[in-house]
Amino acid sequence: MTTRRINRAAAHSILKPLMPALLLGADIATRLLAALQLIAGRTYSHRPDIIKSKPRVARPKPHKSMSQKPC
Repeated sequence: MTTRRINRAAAHSILKPLMPALLLGADIATRLLAALQLIAGRTYSHRPDIIKSKPRVARPKPHKSMSQKPC
């Protein structure tokens, strides 16, 4: 079962420029409506049964001599 979730990173970047206008009280209704419509359009489908990441394959360090240098 998939559910739609709000992309919180996009919501933050949409709402952040509105903060000065909200604090000053300038034309809040139309700006907030436009921002909420943008946020509603930026959703993603969440599938809880899908494994997000696979473990990485162990590899040797490419530059082992540079990994531990004395100060």
